[in-house]
Amino acid sequence: MNPLGKLGNKIKYLTPDEQHYVINNIQPEGVDISKLTESIQNFKQNKLTLEFIHGLFDGDGGLSVYFNKKAPTSSALPNSQAGDLAIPKLSVGFSFTIVQDSHNLSLLNEIKSYFNERGGVYKINNNCNIYKAGSKSDLISVILPKMANKESIE
Repeated sequence: MNPLGKLGNKIKYLTPDEQHYVINNIQPEGVDISKLTESIQNFKQNKLTLEFIHGLFDGDGGLSVYFNKKAPTSSALPNSQAGDLAIPKLSVGFSFTIVQDSHNLSLLNEIKSYFNERGGVYKINNNCNIYKAGSKSDLISVILPKMANKESIE
């Protein structure tokens, strides 16, 4: 079980001892997990697909456009004098993100690779990491075309 996931209502079907093991992520004594260990060691990961990335994006992703307000310096204003009221400049920022729990850090690195190493993978906190691409050129030339399964978005 994913220790960060929700247990849901199916835990009520377990005995109190079984619930204790699940909630505290404890392996009961005397349980043979050799076949499970063997299957984990022999696990071959499937190639990352666009459909899988779409699912991750739909579940825990985002595409944002936002404004940054920058106050201009008085020297940047033509004919300005000290005390003149400066109008802040607005710039536009972009962000494409996919968030995963800390157990899926390798998945986020694989997503970064899928998008031609554009963007970055960052730690949000001890439980979460994020893949984030914020460059307008990265979004236009790589991220959005790949998400649309096209060569370009033009």
